[in-house]
Amino acid sequence: MAVSDFQITLPFGSVEEEVDRKLGSMLVPPKPIRDELEVFGAKKLDDQSRKKLSDTLAFVYRLEPENEHHPSMIAYLSHPLRVACCVAQMMSKPCAETIEIALMHNLFEITSLTKIDLRDAGYSKRIQTAIGLLTIDRRYEEDPEYLAGFYSAIEGWGPALSLVRCCDKLDNLFGAQIIEDPSVKSSYVALAKQFVAPMAYRLSKPFGDYFTAVAEFQETAGYRPDCKDQLDRFIAQHMA
Repeated sequence: MAVSDFQITLPFGSVEEEVDRKLGSMLVPPKPIRDELEVFGAKKLDDQSRKKLSDTLAFVYRLEPENEHHPSMIAYLSHPLRVACCVAQMMSKPCAETIEIALMHNLFEITSLTKIDLRDAGYSKRIQTAIGLLTIDRRYEEDPEYLAGFYSAIEGWGPALSLVRCCDKLDNLFGAQIIEDPSVKSSYVALAKQFVAPMAYRLSKPFGDYFTAVAEFQETAGYRPDCKDQLDRFIAQHMA
């Protein structure tokens, strides 16, 4: 599908409201977000698509983390659920495949899951490829040459995958105030503006404007040690 045929709307509140909502979501179990996604599916998806969404939610919830930076699946799950909700609400014609990809976008990195595991679980080659394209090589996550190719490949797959990546990055930007090191946060925001904001603009100008506004907010927003401390305690309480 051409970008010109891919219609999206913006479901967001103000930047400050969405930042507060994100920070709050990181400190509690993800059930309310899962409920929101399931309610959306019940209203907007056909029976077959609802079944796919239900099966993928069950599949994701069965997995265990294998990443030292994400030792708690309960603490992690709010992020892919929020990304899936974002994607679902933004698409003028919600697509079960795209929502499934959003739910699983980080699984190759967070868990020991592979493309073969996805195949064996019944997921299509197309979904396997999409999740592979979304999986960044952390050794080169600040290398402009690598990132140019990474984002080009995502856009080459189609606008739906671009939307997943933009929503993924946007959700992380909403929560960037838990990054303690200002140089790390500054680099993260700068790379988002350099590589992801243009992708958002190619999907729609209002989306690009909103994405840029969030990035610019985080350029000056201060570190939130209160949220970071609460998050650390929440993770410790829900270790795998």
